[in-house]
Amino acid sequence: MDAATDSPKHQVVGSQKVREQMCVKLGQKMHVITYDNMIASISVRSIIEYFTEADNARFFAPAIEDTKNFLAPIFCIYEAFKGVKCVKKKYSI
Repeated sequence: MDAATDSPKHQVVGSQKVREQMCVKLGQKMHVITYDNMIASISVRSIIEYFTEADNARFFAPAIEDTKNFLAPIFCIYEAFKGVKCVKKKYSI
């Protein structure tokens, strides 16, 4: 299990290994929720990439397609679909 660090400015920094596995980019915003005494961060970008079949979609597919364990608050899904709509409009997909 990898660890995250809470900085003196209360910024949570995930391990480099996890950031690379999840294709997290510098400055990327994450939604954070608490669930059953756990903290989970959800990348809206991952959902957008999955539904627009972007380059990194295959990395996110296993987690998103695991419908029994996939957890995302409705506002994350809403933000993701706003992004999907924007991408599709921009590239005429």
